[in-house]
Amino acid sequence: MMTDEARLLAEQLDRIEAKVDRLMAERAPVQSVDQTDTVSMLRMECAERGMILTADGRIVEDDAAALLGKAPQTLANWRAEKRPLPFSKIGRTVTYHLQDLAAFLDGAKKIDD
Repeated sequence: MMTDEARLLAEQLDRIEAKVDRLMAERAPVQSVDQTDTVSMLRMECAERGMILTADGRIVEDDAAALLGKAPQTLANWRAEKRPLPFSKIGRTVTYHLQDLAAFLDGAKKIDD
């Protein structure tokens, strides 16, 4: 059973998350229809696999590697080689935007076509 203080904190957190979601939606860059479809596909895949997706659409390196069908070490090697897959690092945690993964996947499709 939640205490009153815990309930208030949970309500505040819900309001903050909703506000962050609204702000992120306002700041989202314009995407092509294909990329939007790929992002949607990646979001669904994350949900099916139980992957944690941040409010701004980021996932951790292991999950990004799984979505790309690569080993996490491959992504680490790409970072060291400055390959074109943008990432963020906070402390030791490396994250990737789903939009960037979608653009990477869409670019790979164009190369294969």
